[in-house]
Amino acid sequence: MCNKCSICSGSCQVSSAPSSPQIARYRDLVRVESPPEHHNNAIGQFDSYWRSLREDLGRFPSRTHLDPIAMGAAILPWLLLVELREDSEGMFLFYRLCGTEIANLVGHDVTGKTSREVICDSNLKVIVEPYYFTLQEQQPSFWKTSVYHEVYSWRPAVRGVWPLSGCGEKIDMFVNLTVPVLGSMPKNL
Repeated sequence: MCNKCSICSGSCQVSSAPSSPQIARYRDLVRVESPPEHHNNAIGQFDSYWRSLREDLGRFPSRTHLDPIAMGAAILPWLLLVELREDSEGMFLFYRLCGTEIANLVGHDVTGKTSREVICDSNLKVIVEPYYFTLQEQQPSFWKTSVYHEVYSWRPAVRGVWPLSGCGEKIDMFVNLTVPVLGSMPKNL
């Protein structure tokens, strides 16, 4: 097996120290047209918040437009702020901020890590596809998926990805909320 995940059977081509933190593994990615109804409705709440910002600003909101108080307490623990970066090897993701429930869900805090550091090759497409889809379509996207936790195995989840832009036009950052489906996670997680 590779030193990034326990499920790829050694097919990863990415090298990393065995102690490197892992990001959640996702599978069964299915795009849906609108935010799925959810037990704490964090995805629907953030979608309404993001759309009101976009309408008020007349452009994509930036990270500086995000107000944690206005967003609401249900959103913050599930929030990932993800930058889109590019270098000579191509585009990659940089995890600027990882909410506490995301860190609990995947078993690691990925703040300050890149997709190259924490994503196993066999999981790369399912993890980055929502970002690339959102970038291409220039609008939020919503997904049903399953998230892997080392202790609790696979759990169904819903995921939303919203574009952000420092200049208002070119997408350079994303908000990602990935929330397990009600009843799929133990109470102590």
